[in-house]
This record gives sequence, C-alpha cells and structure tokens, in this order.
Amino acid sequence: MLLKSFHCSPKNSANYSENKTSRLQSSPDMVKSLKQEILQILQDPRLGLNHQVDPEKITQQIEQWLGIWDKWNNKISLTAEKDPLTVVQQHFFGSLLYRQGLGKAQNLLDIGSGAGFPGIPLKLADPELNVTLVDSQRKRTGFLQEIVRVLQLPDVEIINDRVENLGQEHRRRYESVTFRYVDKVETCLALAEPFLKFDGRVVIIKEPEYQLPKGQVGLPLNCNAEIPVRTWSGADSKLMVFAGCFT
Repeated sequence: MLLKSFHCSPKNSANYSENKTSRLQSSPDMVKSLKQEILQILQDPRLGLNHQVDPEKITQQIEQWLGIWDKWNNKISLTAEKDPLTVVQQHFFGSLLYRQGLGKAQNLLDIGSGAGFPGIPLKLADPELNVTLVDSQRKRTGFLQEIVRVLQLPDVEIINDRVENLGQEHRRRYESVTFRYVDKVETCLALAEPFLKFDGRVVIIKEPEYQLPKGQVGLPLNCNAEIPVRTWSGADSKLMVFAGCFT
C-alpha cells in the first residue's frame, strides 16, 4: 500500500471549510463566552499547565480548531459531541491529561488520531514536540491537514494509513506513543512496540479498575506506572504508562 503522508498542502483533501460559515464566526457573543470558558479550562490545576504555556495563544488556537471542526463535523462526523464547549471539556481537557505520562518526549506517535486527540492538544501545549498523527480514514486526515495548515503547526506529520503499514523510517523513532480510545490494551501495545525507542513509553488512559488480562506473554512492555487523573466532569481515570523491557 502506498503510504500517504501530508505536510500542510491544502490540495490533498476535500475542503469542507469552503463556502460555509461556522457558528463561531456568526456569533461574536458565543466566541467571547467560549474564550472565557477555554481559559478557565486551561487554568484547571488538574492539567498542571501553570506558566509552562501561553494560555492566550492556546485559546486562540483552540478557537481556530473549533471553527474548522464546526464546518467539517456534519460532513464526516469527527466527534459525537456537537457543542463546542463540550468538545473542549471532554476532548481537549482529556488529551492534555496525557502530559503527565509523556515524560520528556521529543517525538510523539499518535495512533488512530481521528480528530487529532490527543496529538493536537499535546502539540499546542508543547510547540517543540514533533508529532506524527496516523489515521486510516482519509477524510479525517484531510481534516487534520486543514488544522495543521490553518494553525501553522510545524513538525507535524499526517499519515493516511494503518499503523501496521508504516515504513522502516518510523521504527524505533518515538519516545512516546499514545492512543485515545482503547478496547484491548494488549493489542495496542503490540501495535506500538515496533515504533518505540528503547527507552520509550506507551501512554493509554483507562478506567481506574482496569487490569491487564492475566497470562499475557510475549509483549516486551511492562506497565511501570499508573497515574490517577480526573476528567473535566469529575470521573476518575488513570494513565497507564508502559515502558520497554528490551534486551
């Protein structure tokens, strides 16, 4: 299969942003209220952003993301949520929780990125992070391409393919690999392992009572940390951090 990798070129995708005004553009009052809500979310102590980021800049970038999302979502169903504030609370807040498990990553591989979670919010919080977003759905990678172009995000690679088909240049390249929604953790670990550096880690968010099935053999990854986190709505979760035990 031909590997399709996009680098901010608008002609590679259908542009659902054309000839359509988003709700945010047509409602200045909504924009003002939403900006205040986003700033409040970014200042939540559960994220631990403090003075590490510029909240005004990230707020502006999230507003840009929402404007594009609002135009595309009815066409390709990026998120089940239709309300912009709910998207920020659930997806942006939830994605930024991953920072607690990443360590000092320079290269991040986000598998099954969908609408860009958690990869895009992590990039906004750490502009120096090199991010590779992988999704097998071409329309979703078209959306991600538009996001990267409009937000002018450097060092973001968008790949329209299954992660199993990534070339040798991606092997042992990443300090961190993330998954947003996970059913079988052991399957995700097997997918991620070839792309991890020898000191790399996989970060997955799960419900607090989740435990790996017993008797799992053959995966060179161990869960060496479970970090309790709490979602915006107050639900308890945990970040599971898997590290390599390569020989």
